[in-house]
Formats: sequence, structure tokens, C-alpha cells
Amino acid sequence: MNLKNGYFTKAGSRGSNLSSGERQKIAILRAYLKNAPIFIFDEATSVLDKKYESELVKLILKNLKNKVVIMIVHGTDLLNLFDKLIFIDNKKIAGVGDYKTLMDTNKEFKSLYK
Repeated sequence: MNLKNGYFTKAGSRGSNLSSGERQKIAILRAYLKNAPIFIFDEATSVLDKKYESELVKLILKNLKNKVVIMIVHGTDLLNLFDKLIFIDNKKIAGVGDYKTLMDTNKEFKSLYK
């Protein structure tokens, strides 16, 4: 983030002086600082570029490894980073397992990668 006055930069009303990516990064940091036992991120990295998104998710998982992290994603790029996936298709749970297991056993999940 490029904040003119560092920590003292005024974000504006509801973060109006920040980009959507900067707002997402700050929201993630604020959640992290609460040190809760459970973290739920719903599309928390959706506006970030793919490279930064991957690095940020790796950092989140590393720093919250002793916490419960639930991350809702619609893209497939990050799925191999998680210990357990719950695959939802047509509003129903269509599979549960790690990335490799779902790729090997679930046709619908595998079709996401075609």
C-alpha cells in the first residue's frame, strides 16, 4: 500500500480514499489483530491480483495455523493450499476432503479445472 503519511494517512469516510484492494488488506489485518479462535473470510481476497492473493493466503494460513480458518472462495487457484475443502455445487455439499482426494474422486470438482 502506498500511504502518503504512513499510519497517519486519513482513510476517508468508510475508507473512501483507499482502493478496494487496500480496504480488503486492512480488513484482513484488523481481523488478524483480534486474535480470535475462528476466522471466517468470505471472498476476502477477491480484488487482489492472483500473485499477491496467493502470497497473502499462504501468510494467513501460516500465521493462523493454530486457529480455525474458514475461507470462502469462488476461484480454483487457491484450493490446493487448504487442508480440507467443502465443495458446494447447486447449493448442496457435493464433496469433502483435501484437494487431491476431491480431484481423484469427485467428477464435478475435477470439471472445474477443465
